[in-house]
Amino acid sequence: MVFKPGSNIQLPKWKNVQELQEKILNYLEDCKKDNRPLTVTGLANALDTSREVIVSYENRNDEWSDTIKKVKRAIHQYTEERLVSGHNVVGVIFSLKNNWGWKD
Repeated sequence: MVFKPGSNIQLPKWKNVQELQEKILNYLEDCKKDNRPLTVTGLANALDTSREVIVSYENRNDEWSDTIKKVKRAIHQYTEERLVSGHNVVGVIFSLKNNWGWKD
């Protein structure tokens, strides 16, 4: 998120929701092409921002948050599927607990 100097007004980091969606699609396509896992941090890096900004946008309850929630659902699904398929279970459990609120 971009902050206007001298104020608490939070301005959008991207020009519009369509630009955000394009960057997200590029991230998803790159992960598929390069056989890389989907992660919240990877998404944040692809969007040239931080995990905290992703969470901030997710909590806005507007078209920006709808876009973030949709991609985070896809990342959540990917992470769960990795868990049940037996891939690096400890790392997957860590991610599910810290990114998705799962508990023992």
